[in-house]
Amino acid sequence: MKRLIRLCGCGRLHLWCDGQVFKTNEGWDGYATVVLDDGSADGLLLQYKSLGNRTINECEYMAVIDALEWSIGRKLRAHVTTDSGLILGHLNKDWRCEVHLRSYRDWVARLVQQTGAMVDWAGRDYNLAGWINAAVLLERAKAKRLRDKEVVNHG
Repeated sequence: MKRLIRLCGCGRLHLWCDGQVFKTNEGWDGYATVVLDDGSADGLLLQYKSLGNRTINECEYMAVIDALEWSIGRKLRAHVTTDSGLILGHLNKDWRCEVHLRSYRDWVARLVQQTGAMVDWAGRDYNLAGWINAAVLLERAKAKRLRDKEVVNHG
């Protein structure tokens, strides 16, 4: 994986966010991940939170919201990075926002306005939180293959 060097000089705490969903028999199992860029190779995992049956966009928004609220709770100015172009499109480019996402968009906009936080985008290959989600997805896929293999062998 590539590493995005954070040399913007903004003087803010850098937080990386990602949403992830996994298909289950009941629907979707969503997660929000927040990672603190502490200068280490993988960052410091602050949160890997289950959100239940959510869409990927809802999970992406919740990760950004959680990062902003985490920084607010510590009275720190944040520079939040997401790999969701949709969120940045809603916030900065006046993209059309589906009804079910408007409350999330408005929530993020309020938090950004209240705190002066920065929210920007980086590609998935550079997202520290995305790396964690990719690793979890890989582990789930391996576990599923093993379960499927056992069913075939014992079936």
